[in-house]
Amino acid sequence: MGQPYKDKWAALHIIANDPAVTAREVAARLGVARHTVEKWCKAEGVSLSGHRLPRVSFVLAMKQKKLSRLIKDLAKTKREVDALKKLDPDAPYRGKSVTKKKAGK
Repeated sequence: MGQPYKDKWAALHIIANDPAVTAREVAARLGVARHTVEKWCKAEGVSLSGHRLPRVSFVLAMKQKKLSRLIKDLAKTKREVDALKKLDPDAPYRGKSVTKKKAGK
């Protein structure tokens, strides 16, 4: 039971000396829950107001994933539109062709 006590003071030391670190990062470094770090800070009167915002790199990674997904979706939609332009405008739309399995196979 002595280890969490050391972790508490280590967490408070890290947060007090590094304003750019978040409670989540401190918790990950020390192997404790984020809520525990927040509880320690609250008990000792340490403000976490500047330690709650996500990193720019995290937001950038999320936005890049979203952009990649949207580009892929746009490319797929463009291919579908190009394929539809090649078809007869008066023909019935059947959607994607589905191959039916024969019974017994």
